[in-house]
Amino acid sequence: MTASLSRRIVSILARSGSFHGIDVPLLASVIALVLIGLNMVYSASFVMARNSPEFGSDTHFLTRQAVWAGVGLVGLVVAASIDYRWLRPLAAPALAVVVVLLLAVIGSTLGRSAYGAQRWLAIGGLPSIQPSELAKLALVVFYAAWLSARGEKLKQFRSGPLPFALVLVLVAGLVMAQPDFGSGFVVVAIAASMFFVAGARMIHLLGGVAVGSVALLLFAMSAGYRVARITAFLNPGADPFGANWHATQAAIALGSGGAFGRGLGASRQK
Repeated sequence: MTASLSRRIVSILARSGSFHGIDVPLLASVIALVLIGLNMVYSASFVMARNSPEFGSDTHFLTRQAVWAGVGLVGLVVAASIDYRWLRPLAAPALAVVVVLLLAVIGSTLGRSAYGAQRWLAIGGLPSIQPSELAKLALVVFYAAWLSARGEKLKQFRSGPLPFALVLVLVAGLVMAQPDFGSGFVVVAIAASMFFVAGARMIHLLGGVAVGSVALLLFAMSAGYRVARITAFLNPGADPFGANWHATQAAIALGSGGAFGRGLGASRQK
């Protein structure tokens, strides 16, 4: 039912083209992904939620996730209503604040550790925040403002790729120092995509990709648990009850459900 509703919304909004300057196909895609995600949350969690006295209802996790999805959609509407030009003067200060927060996570008593990583920041009685998530948004806004102001200077190494790379190394380096390899990789991927779309010279882009790939590989190989994950990825048939447990279960789920699944709530793997 949810999948059918999402397809209908996508179809209606996509035909509309645009509405008050909003990219309707993009908005439709976001809404569809949110609905599909809620569908997946319910399908994967309702058995445990129903059988646990702690939760008492098979919709416990779905309801909680739907509330936050609603909050996110409200934030989306508010953000879409703001003239993006207002963000230009805030781009550099916002990035500077994020850098300070990232430093505070790994270099002060405000940082909170969990599962071998220090990624959260707790200030007084306020809710904890994860600065690496703020870094993604701040970096997008900063690079958007900076790249649009570069013009043809972007093609010159000293005024384009060099300062671009220095900012990226600073932000991505602080994120990976937590350590948070996943978020660090996303930060690098976002930056590389924006650099390409802005019209950078291909030689600079390829050079950056080569250097970045080597750096990411060296970082990935610097910790035993990351090496184990890479080894498991390269050899998915080995150790199905250990390092490859999740990949094995995912393969079983895909095999039993096929291309279109077994239906809401009827999946074999939860």
